Amino acid sequence: MLTNYKPIFCSQDSITLNEVIETATADFEFDAVCLGEPVVFVNKSTTGGISQLNHWWDFDEDGVNDDSNENPTKLYAQAGNHNVRLIVQKAPRLQNRKIF
Repeated sequence: MLTNYKPIFCSQDSITLNEVIETATADFEFDAVCLGEPVVFVNKSTTGGISQLNHWWDFDEDGVNDDSNENPTKLYAQAGNHNVRLIVQKAPRLQNRKIF
């Protein structure tokens, strides 16, 4: 037996909607190459349900976006270890970074 039964969605009821914040995870891979050949970076980021991601690649550690393609190439003039940063972002408050 139901007591104090009240139908759902009465006009005096309030409904609270919680915003679901989707997040993406930055990830990429590349193959080793010889000096003078371009490095092909392959974006492996997960979208977290976000329909469109922006990609910012920083190839020279200056904090400036060097490429916004999903899978860019980069030709390095000198051999050695090079740090690469990928930021995937939907909105300024939703971002994830991977530094290699």
